[in-house]
Amino acid sequence: MSRCGHVTATGAGLAGDRGSGSVLVIALVAAVVVLAGGLAVLGQAGVVRAQAQSAADLAALGGAATVSLPPGVLAAPGALAVACETAEAVAARNGARTERCTVDARGQVEVQVVVRSGGWEAVGSARAGRAVTGTGRRRPRGAGPGGGTPGRGARRPTR
Repeated sequence: MSRCGHVTATGAGLAGDRGSGSVLVIALVAAVVVLAGGLAVLGQAGVVRAQAQSAADLAALGGAATVSLPPGVLAAPGALAVACETAEAVAARNGARTERCTVDARGQVEVQVVVRSGGWEAVGSARAGRAVTGTGRRRPRGAGPGGGTPGRGARRPTR
């Protein structure tokens, strides 16, 4: 003991603290393992969601490619059914089940699919087909709803 009554580092007061660092390290390692497990579960959920969205995108594109029509031409009812059959086949090849498939007379295909994997279920939806404006004509590249936007190198008027 020192003069003021405190136990020094070599005193007997620290004998009960032996091994306390090991307990702390074990607790920290356990916390890291639990955190890593939680992140892995969340990562798996994100992967399933991405799979569902990819399957929906590809199914809609496959269906739209089946009904690819020139501007102003409406699809025959039989072609619309073939588009959904194609979309369902593409979704199935990507591990998804088609929940809904609709095709309008202009050939726009809208698909909703479900993917189940590792205890997770995710829904993806997509629409594909010819880009149609209110007049039935395609918009020029870079044209916005207001009649067009300046392209590269164009300048907006300054005040």
